[in-house]
Amino acid sequence: MRHMLPVPPHASANNRWRAGSCTGSRSLGCCWAIALFAVIAAASHLAAQSATTDPFNGTWRLSVAKSNAAWQAHPQPKRPAPEPLSHGVITIKVTGSAMDYQVEHGTGTGQPRKASVAASFNDATWQAMQGAPEGGFSTATLVKINERQHYWVTRGADGNFAGLMLRRLADDGRSLTAVGIGPDGYVQYVRVFDKQ
Repeated sequence: MRHMLPVPPHASANNRWRAGSCTGSRSLGCCWAIALFAVIAAASHLAAQSATTDPFNGTWRLSVAKSNAAWQAHPQPKRPAPEPLSHGVITIKVTGSAMDYQVEHGTGTGQPRKASVAASFNDATWQAMQGAPEGGFSTATLVKINERQHYWVTRGADGNFAGLMLRRLADDGRSLTAVGIGPDGYVQYVRVFDKQ
């Protein structure tokens, strides 16, 4: 049985199909077109939203003062002094489960170095770092704990474990803290980056 919406008595015969359900040949095509348009619009909206909603997305600049305070407050075991870094800019773009990561870093002597990696979270594939990554590691695999925390497991050029890099967002989303742990289990650095 066909379910029809009420048709006003003044509607012409040509307009009666518009008031009915999607069962006529003309109206069925119209309903499919509307449904297809709605699906495409929703998919486009979600794709655009996912590129902007991940809280890690954006550019982050090293705060030397906040990093020094975070190092002092961090519990043991840690090295006697953190690995030096006076300049650091990170750009992160997360789309779905994939992350594009670029970093420029330096100690204040000489030109800053650059490195990048494109990888997926929770993928067992080791991704090669491009450029000159800090710490001498050459490959990484990324693990996403939740929307505000992830870490990298790294390997050196020799294929051996080179350490962990943890990234955690502050509650307000305006800064992230990066903690590097060496293969010996000691914290190598604690760095705070402010969102730009």
